[in-house]
Amino acid sequence: SIRTTIHRGNLAHLQTGKLLLDLDASQNRADKLVVEGTADLAGRVAVKIIDAGHQKARESVTFLTAQGGISERSPMSFSVKPSVVANYALEFRDADQVGLSYQIDFAGPQIGDRLTVRRRATAG
Repeated sequence: SIRTTIHRGNLAHLQTGKLLLDLDASQNRADKLVVEGTADLAGRVAVKIIDAGHQKARESVTFLTAQGGISERSPMSFSVKPSVVANYALEFRDADQVGLSYQIDFAGPQIGDRLTVRRRATAG
């Protein structure tokens, strides 16, 4: 379920750390971490998609807000279950927010490549 967590003080998310995030694609809502101080970010963001069958074509959601601002110690990475039609990206917004954008594309190159491979296999 989608929740909001408030962290009182500063947050240091180390390179070995992992932030787990649920994303309800049908409602365009995600877990949210509100840091009342500064956030120094590194490490990974692992995204679990809930109700992926109802994603809209293009959406974006904020999942971290730091009232004292955000700095990125080293580039953050993220992981999400691979999809042929969905593309995901981390977004650093303003100086105090991090979000996740996602886009559904049924006509993208991945689909065309898969159809071509299947057609070749069927043709023998």
